Amino acid sequence: MTNPISKIVAYTLGKGADLKAYRNLEGKINRKTFDDIIAYTTIASVAAKDAVGCGMYVYQSLNNEKIPEKRRKFVSALDLTNGILMITSQIAMFFAMRKINTKLFNHIFKSFENGSWKIFGKQIRVNGKKAGQAASELPTYADIHNEHLGMKEIAFSVFKSFTELAAATIVAKRILVPFIATPLARKVEKLMDKYNQKHGIETETQDNSNPSMKGSGKIEEPASNPDVEEDETTNLLDIYKRNHT
Repeated sequence: MTNPISKIVAYTLGKGADLKAYRNLEGKINRKTFDDIIAYTTIASVAAKDAVGCGMYVYQSLNNEKIPEKRRKFVSALDLTNGILMITSQIAMFFAMRKINTKLFNHIFKSFENGSWKIFGKQIRVNGKKAGQAASELPTYADIHNEHLGMKEIAFSVFKSFTELAAATIVAKRILVPFIATPLARKVEKLMDKYNQKHGIETETQDNSNPSMKGSGKIEEPASNPDVEEDETTNLLDIYKRNHT
C-alpha cells in the first residue's frame, strides 16, 4: 500500500514540473550554474550564521554583569572585531579558492589531461571484441571521450565544493582569524587605553601576559573556607555520603 504522504509529494512535484516557470528555469540551469548556486548559498549561510553569532556575543558582552562596566565596551569591541574578521576572511578565502581551484585540480589529477582515456577506451574495445561483440556494438572513441569528460566534470564539482568550503571554514576561520586576532586585540587595547587616559577614565589592571584574559575583566574567585561545609552541591555521590554516613 502506497503511503498517502508519498502520493501527496509525488502529485505536488509532478504538478510543479508542469509549470512554465519551472520549465524555463530548468532550461537555464546546467551543472555549472547549479554548482554555483550551491556554493554561493553555502558561503552565504556560513557568513549569516557568524553575523548572527557576532551580534549575540556583542550584546552579551555589553550586558554581562560579570564584566566590569568600564570594560564592557572594550570586550564588545573585540567581539565585533573578531566577528568582522571571521566573516570577511571566509568570504575572501572562498573567492580566492574559486580563482585557483581549476589549476589546482588539473595539477593534482593529471590523469584527466594526459590522454589516459584513449588507453582506457582501447582496452574497452579489445575486451568487447574478445567477448564476441560486433564492431557496430562497440563504443566509439568519441563516446568514450564524452564519458571521460562527464566523469571529469563530476570529479571537479566535488573537488571544488570541498576546497572552497574547507578554505572558508578551516583555513580562514580556524587558522587565519586566530592568528590575526591576537595582535589586533593588543592594538585595540592600546587605543582604548589612550582614549581612557585622554578622557580621564580609570582602567582596571589585568594579567596581560595571558591573551585569553585581554578585555575579559579578570574576576577574582572567593577563597574557599575548608572549615565551612558547602551546603549546595551537585555531586550525587557527595549527597549520598552526606545522607547515609
